[in-house]
Amino acid sequence: MSPSLLSLCNASSLWIYENLTKILSVGGGVSELGGNTCFGLTMRLFKELEKIGYKPKLLLGHKKYIKNVHCAISVTDPPLSLPALSAGRDLPPPISSAGLAGGTRCSIDPPLSLPALSAGRDLPPPISSAGLAGGTRCSIDPPLSRPALSAGRDLPPPISSAGLAGGTRCSIDPPLSRPALSASETHGLFNSTEFFLDPGYLIFDPLPIPHNITGATVAIFPLKPNWVKLERDGENLNLWTGVAGEQAKFRFYFPLKEVSQEEFNEAWEQSYYGESMKYLVFNKLDKKTDTQYYYQNGKLLIRTPFGASQEKITPDRRFEVLSKNFGVSKELLELAEGKV
Repeated sequence: MSPSLLSLCNASSLWIYENLTKILSVGGGVSELGGNTCFGLTMRLFKELEKIGYKPKLLLGHKKYIKNVHCAISVTDPPLSLPALSAGRDLPPPISSAGLAGGTRCSIDPPLSLPALSAGRDLPPPISSAGLAGGTRCSIDPPLSRPALSAGRDLPPPISSAGLAGGTRCSIDPPLSRPALSASETHGLFNSTEFFLDPGYLIFDPLPIPHNITGATVAIFPLKPNWVKLERDGENLNLWTGVAGEQAKFRFYFPLKEVSQEEFNEAWEQSYYGESMKYLVFNKLDKKTDTQYYYQNGKLLIRTPFGASQEKITPDRRFEVLSKNFGVSKELLELAEGKV
């Protein structure tokens, strides 16, 4: 795994899930103050990944009867565009069968057809360097001469993908060459892995997405204090989480097709009116001690790899507990009074 990706994921694991600022911004729509719930955290990580050269994909998560209630990210490492560029080299634009760099196409128009030639009609003007970008020219050598054809002489064999008849060649001059890739770059180009990240469930460890191959569709990750199971179901990814000594619970399924920014924002906007906006929720993972701190609606849960404890927090202790465990300011809590 790339050191840059690992470093970012380790740093992001310190982020705290909270809906307090989201509750306070109701009516303001999706904004920078939209809270650090699953949508806010996911978008934050998405932007950080882009900053270091990745092309992450936004995913929306669904339950059986409820759509777009969660979100996550998939990211390919190393990025497919990164290996050759990481050395600071500039690659020319890719050449495709549809055309050359700059949108210029190399074609003969109208096409050379046998009926047209046998009738003694003129050939189109030869292609020259005037029509192609960057000094590139497509030449036919030796040239097809009009007199020979108009005189009714034999036509050359048809042009095929393997080359042109009689030693004739179609070339690009100067050649478009790509810098040679090192062994490590070539390995990265053909051995990239797609990873799953779910900040809303505090999954900041990049988890390899199982392949859609029989016998390799399930992967279990012994994270602490909550372990994770990813199950590939065709083009969907099912997320399960569990605690030590207990079976995993199904959480969401994610179609692995990337959603647009507009679709993501629409689901984010709808999340402002969900049930979870009626009470405070905070969630934090301390990776040094593998401890999770989870506060919801007046109850504090502390989970470690060895067990869990839950405590009911009275209103007079709420600020003390939230400040100590999640760094919540008294001013924000006072603003939330009457809303939760």
